[in-house]
Parts: sequence; C-alpha cells; structure tokens
Amino acid sequence: MAPLRPPIDGGTVLITGASSGIGLELARELAPRARSLIVVARRVERLEELKDELSAGHPGLVVRPEPCNLSDPDAVDALSERLLDDFGAVDILVNNAGAGFKGLYEKSA
Repeated sequence: MAPLRPPIDGGTVLITGASSGIGLELARELAPRARSLIVVARRVERLEELKDELSAGHPGLVVRPEPCNLSDPDAVDALSERLLDDFGAVDILVNNAGAGFKGLYEKSA
C-alpha cells in the first residue's frame, strides 16, 4: 500500500485573512504545494496583488482571490455556493480571519 499524501499536496487550500499578516505568509508558504489556493479577505486590491505574486512564482498554481466580509452571514453563504460550484471540495481550511480575545477560554463566551 502506498503511503498517504497529505491533502495539501496537490489539493485545494482555502485561507481566510489572506490579505496580511499570518494569512498572507501562510499563502506564500503553501503555494508551492497546493494545486489551488483560494485566498479570502475583505481587501480586494491586496488579494489581487497576492494572486499576481503567487501566480508569477508558481505558474501551475490556480490562485482564486475571493473578497468577502466573513462577519456577514449572507456573504459567507454566497461564497460557499460559488466555491462549491467551482471547486467541489476544499481539502484544507486555514481559518485565520477574525478577532482574538485575551483571557481564559471558559470566560470568553
């Protein structure tokens, strides 16, 4: 039996919060291994810049910028429908968008 490949190798990766910070760096790190990279954030111009950068460095990579405000449930539903229609399934989700809270987990509710 052949060893299993991690789903990132040749798979579809969706990264939220990809326009800056950790999400941006994760997109750069995962680009050489993924077949398709879906980058999601609110700032469309930064996503387009990232697409240009990654496409130039990795010609076989499909980079799909998806501007979306993930705090809007209707926008998330629309994004989900588009991605399901176009990609079928996402192999890896890097859920990097959002705000953080400082404190004990049990007191964060």
